[in-house]
Amino acid sequence: MRIKLLTYMILGVCTAVAGFIAVTKAGRHDSVNLLKFVEMDAILAVAIGGNALGGGKFSIPGSIIGAYTIEVLNRTLLRLEVNTETIKAFKAVFIIILMVIASPVVREFASRGTKWARARLGEWNQ
Repeated sequence: MRIKLLTYMILGVCTAVAGFIAVTKAGRHDSVNLLKFVEMDAILAVAIGGNALGGGKFSIPGSIIGAYTIEVLNRTLLRLEVNTETIKAFKAVFIIILMVIASPVVREFASRGTKWARARLGEWNQ
């Protein structure tokens, strides 16, 4: 029970800090549109950071690098005057691609492909 309570307290503090950051970044308080699609950015940052999307062990430095990557991507696409709806679609497609690449079926296929390629290169080098 203590762990759950502590977890929710930490989550509340982090949410409050994220809200303050978002309000200062936007320059206004718009509770409807302010944090829309933030979940997608969080999932993408975690996936880019190399963390397993299915749970388990994670890497905070990897997630931080992923978050900076997402922010750079957002700012770059906005400077290139890409429509915000197009940016959301681009990130959604990127999440889908990452999830497919991280799936066990694709990993097994890639593992078999690399073993086959190494065997063929080994034969060729001899």
